[in-house]
Amino acid sequence: MSRREPASITAETLPGLLAERARHTPASPAQWALGPDGTWRATSWRGYFDAASRAASLLRELGLKPGDRIGIMALSSPEWDIAQMGALAVGATVVGIDVHEHDARLAAMLDMARITALVVGEERMLARLPGTARDRLRFVISLAPVTGASGAAHWDMLMENADTQWVSQAAPDNHALIVFTSGTTGAPKAIAYTHRQVCLACDSILEAFSDIQAGSRLACWLPLSNLFQRMINFCAIARGGETYYVADPRDIMRHLPRIAPQVFIAVPRFYEKFYAGIRARMQSGPRWRRRLFEIAMDNARMLAIARCSGSRRAPLRRL
Repeated sequence: MSRREPASITAETLPGLLAERARHTPASPAQWALGPDGTWRATSWRGYFDAASRAASLLRELGLKPGDRIGIMALSSPEWDIAQMGALAVGATVVGIDVHEHDARLAAMLDMARITALVVGEERMLARLPGTARDRLRFVISLAPVTGASGAAHWDMLMENADTQWVSQAAPDNHALIVFTSGTTGAPKAIAYTHRQVCLACDSILEAFSDIQAGSRLACWLPLSNLFQRMINFCAIARGGETYYVADPRDIMRHLPRIAPQVFIAVPRFYEKFYAGIRARMQSGPRWRRRLFEIAMDNARMLAIARCSGSRRAPLRRL
């Protein structure tokens, strides 16, 4: 793992964080996405910033105003983050919606968050919305090409002619994000966070976990409706990390060798299944391999404990 000095930047708004990063390291890679030919393609911080500027311009032109709430219901992608940053620069609040959310709860969530505009991954997602929810929407943008029958506009077509002039109307104490709870103990609840709160949380995360550094590779594979994944993406902006977007979470293991992330985040269940799979393979192997695995795991635990306590040494086991 690289031990380069971190190049953190700070700001009181999320658009301000991106603008500072683009000024600080304009040519460094920011976002990585798979191209049609299956190769990873990078966008620089300046490219990310310019795309967010165009997104803000087109959203203003469509009628988005400061204080409005805009929903984003799409798989993880650079366009998700660009649309989010553009909306935040307008002064709007972004509401992430899981593409796998139950249809019965979608209308209630849109109503609870008072969403008046929507970005979807594909226009067919609109068929899941009841008429009352559709009627409240001033406009809908699809990240994928559209047929025109739904009334949705195509993201790429809009972005082609959008102005790149940067204007941010975000304010530190205005709401930036609305995140819904899982609803495992009842109906989902909407929780709002201000720009200042999110930026302070990024500062605290980076202070506590120095693993995210300038140039660190990070995998964005959890749903971006999830605050956990979005916070890591914001931390990447603050520190200058490189984000690799994996749209389908089921593909993450296939892409991990190429991404080779310095930091990898996941929910506990993922690690439990991953560990169980490794143990199952070790049990079917020779005894020496099982012993080597157990020693390696013990040493990893001791190293983690030592790092958390600030110690540079750990009592490691040997063969």
